[in-house]
Amino acid sequence: MNIRRLYEAHIRAGLAPETFWKLTPREWGLQIGAAVQLQTDMRNRMAITAWVGAHNDKAGLEAFVAASGAPLPPEALDRALMNLSAGLREISIEEYLNGRSH
Repeated sequence: MNIRRLYEAHIRAGLAPETFWKLTPREWGLQIGAAVQLQTDMRNRMAITAWVGAHNDKAGLEAFVAASGAPLPPEALDRALMNLSAGLREISIEEYLNGRSH
């Protein structure tokens, strides 16, 4: 791997560009490994919360949040709203506007 590709990987991993030149190869490897693991963990959490949001009601989401000890990520709420709206009847804009005036 050439130096340019290492530098690009450093930046893509979310590490500060100015720190690249101050790290030894061993330090860089440790930081890149940690950054990759963090990104993997975040993707996994997003996938899990999207699934939880799509397959649970409000009580299930609240139980998930309480058990995880973390705030509800937007992905879970997004999937929950998509799941809830899937059962709604589609209406035209005219029906919507006429329904609002009553």
